[in-house]
Amino acid sequence: METEKLKNKRYWLLFYLLFSGIYFIWRILFTIPIGYGWFAFIYAIVLLIVEMFGMGEFFVHFLNVTKAVVPVKPEISDQTLYPDVDVFIATYNESEELLYKTIIGCKNMRYPDPMKVHIYLLDDGRRPTIQRLAERLEIHYLTRENNEHAKAGNLNHALSQTSSPYVVTLDADMIPMKNFLMESLPFFIENEQQRQELRQQGVEEEDLPQPLGFIQLPQVFYNADIFQYYLYSEHRIPNEQDYFYRDIQLGKNSSNSVIYGGSNTILSRAALDEIGGFVTGIITEDIATGMQIQRAGYLSYAIDSIQASGLAAHDLEGILKQRNRWARGCIQTFRRYCPFFVSGLTFKQRLNYTNAIFYWYNSLKRFIYLLAPILFAVFNIMVVKATLLQVLIFWLPMYVMTLMTLRRFSGNVRTMKWTNVYETILMPSLLPAVLVESIGIRMKKFEVTRKDKKVVHKNSDVLRLAIPHILFMVFTIIGMMRCIYQLFTPEWSGYAMVLFWLTMNSYALLMSIFFILGRPLQRLSDRFKMEATVEVKLEDSVHLFKVFDISEHGISLISNFPYLVDETKSYELSLTREEYTADFEGKLLRVDSSDDYRYVFKITQMHEKDYQEFIKILYDRVPHLPDRILDSSVINDIKLNICERQKKSKGFLRKLPRVPLLIDLMTTEGESVHAINFNYQYFLLEMNCELTSLEIPLLTHPEFSLQCNFVQTMIRRNGKYQKTYSLYEVKNYKEIPASVWKTEVAFWLNQKIPA
Repeated sequence: METEKLKNKRYWLLFYLLFSGIYFIWRILFTIPIGYGWFAFIYAIVLLIVEMFGMGEFFVHFLNVTKAVVPVKPEISDQTLYPDVDVFIATYNESEELLYKTIIGCKNMRYPDPMKVHIYLLDDGRRPTIQRLAERLEIHYLTRENNEHAKAGNLNHALSQTSSPYVVTLDADMIPMKNFLMESLPFFIENEQQRQELRQQGVEEEDLPQPLGFIQLPQVFYNADIFQYYLYSEHRIPNEQDYFYRDIQLGKNSSNSVIYGGSNTILSRAALDEIGGFVTGIITEDIATGMQIQRAGYLSYAIDSIQASGLAAHDLEGILKQRNRWARGCIQTFRRYCPFFVSGLTFKQRLNYTNAIFYWYNSLKRFIYLLAPILFAVFNIMVVKATLLQVLIFWLPMYVMTLMTLRRFSGNVRTMKWTNVYETILMPSLLPAVLVESIGIRMKKFEVTRKDKKVVHKNSDVLRLAIPHILFMVFTIIGMMRCIYQLFTPEWSGYAMVLFWLTMNSYALLMSIFFILGRPLQRLSDRFKMEATVEVKLEDSVHLFKVFDISEHGISLISNFPYLVDETKSYELSLTREEYTADFEGKLLRVDSSDDYRYVFKITQMHEKDYQEFIKILYDRVPHLPDRILDSSVINDIKLNICERQKKSKGFLRKLPRVPLLIDLMTTEGESVHAINFNYQYFLLEMNCELTSLEIPLLTHPEFSLQCNFVQTMIRRNGKYQKTYSLYEVKNYKEIPASVWKTEVAFWLNQKIPA
């Protein structure tokens, strides 16, 4: 089956090369606008070069995917073979709350001999509170006198203070899961066993299999990233980085060119010692360090097992600064260790690293693609000389094949549409940074990405960030209007092509503007979907609920029965998922009534031991966010952003479940009343007269009666018909025992008349 899939991918790659080759032969020989002025000629050449680089980038990626290797974890039967390992949590200014969760995740990691796992908190902020945190949680605390070489210097200082043969690097927000070490260390153990056995057989050192230098696990996030959240698409599209860690990285296994991502990585200390530790003098030490390890003759693996999740940045300017830092760091790496000139790399490694570094020039490519149709449609500058028929014959097959190949090879994790959106969003911020860094003006200061929700943007900041997109959108719309006008002239075919190009660009620009406009943060802690159960003690009995969603400060529970929960009381809740259980107290915030009843509790008290279990329940699992594109409709993208931005937050919070009844009840006076619905405190009745008070005895417990007082008349219209209802308040509903209410309401629901 796998062989057949591999053949199919190779066929797709061959077709992609065939259509792309035909297209570029046509582009080079027949479409350059000679005789239309020097600017048109130069821009046309630049556009052609950019297209060719884009085609080359796709080719390298598609080639990697056709040879994707997913390493299979070895089975290690001798538990004594598991070595000592040092776990480094690098921090500078991250909050104590964030670090606490990461430390608990580290302490929860399974290992045959837990005494061999040494956890170190590397605090470059030299904060007494963080030192006390490390002491309280019984892990090692390391700091240094200065911040020389930023994170790389921090890690190198930790290397000098430790001695285990393997090192785990974790970002401050990356919470490892329980099997993190057991999913990664066996690769090193097997590799070392094979080398040792061959040594004993007399095999020369240079003939041994390559030693394993590092293993990169996926970096995933437990909350929606800024692209998902700002575009109201957290339930429709995967995290923007998923494509890199779940597809691109696996494709690099076959060429031993896996990129070290800085976190969720296990490295061989011998490899680090051989290259002199983590590379310094570059603002992104990770890619350079990984390259140096591979240059030194070590293997690297990317595996697809998700064993840690982190906090995606919420801050707009922060994410732009982060991408600027990555781009400039990669360019610094290229200048210092140019893959085509340094020794120790194979041709495939040189090609892959060059491709990875030149990826950051996609901002320039996007600028060229956005400007090209505007030049023709608005300023009458010819950049591509072609007829509509030629475009349909040469360009369209290549474009469709690229779209289909990317979708197929990525498993629908990424499409050309979303690639264009991401690149357009980042282009105005990345392009100046890339160009400046390329001419040697270096970014030297390492800026830590914020990991909180306390950033508030001014309208002026948002406007400043949106100006480039707005300007491009204005010129794009002008160009579209001119093209539409020209459709009624003899030259209509050329303008029809440009109109299509402008329309595609306008979509990416519109989504970029939506992104820059942002989205209000509804809460300080993220909510997660989860399959778990909760026991809630209501009065003297315990009831079982299912979890609808959960956050660090609250929990939403689902029940098919409308329990009476008093908002003024605190209740004992016990949350269970797999082997973890956390007990805490909570107060009711609201009840949402639909097909089921959703009870939302605020967590009011939790002991530290239970809080640690709570952290494991929340984060020792694969995040619930989508891992592929679930909705690819352009119309839905735009509609969703427009509609959601017009919605107003709900201000009315119901504290009691609203229960549809449709049953007849008898008053103590013998009068029948038709109950439409109730919520324990109020009855909505359909009746001919308005009695100031009613007394309704309970059917299952006649010794109890509901004392009801008239509140108001309500008129509801359904088309041309209308009905009059009376609203009554149950004055003594809190005096009825919960057990009695449960029996009575269950009886009422069984007697319900079908609507």
